[in-house]
Amino acid sequence: MTLKQTSLLKAIANDPFLPVFSSEFLSKYRLAQGMVQKALPKLSRLDLIEKNEEKNWQVVDPVFKDWLKGIYTSKGHK
Repeated sequence: MTLKQTSLLKAIANDPFLPVFSSEFLSKYRLAQGMVQKALPKLSRLDLIEKNEEKNWQVVDPVFKDWLKGIYTSKGHK
């Protein structure tokens, strides 16, 4: 996985209800629309993300999502 894909994955973990192509999401996480368009299919094929009922992308594994958000540290919960 590339650094850009990881950045997108972390952004989705932090804001699963914010549309990934919205200007707010792209500017908040300093992501380019073209990069997001390329990265989404790859992350989906890896079964790391999926669309929720609202058609927004979310991280599939809740523990992995929390880890991406920085909730877990090497000593447990923050």
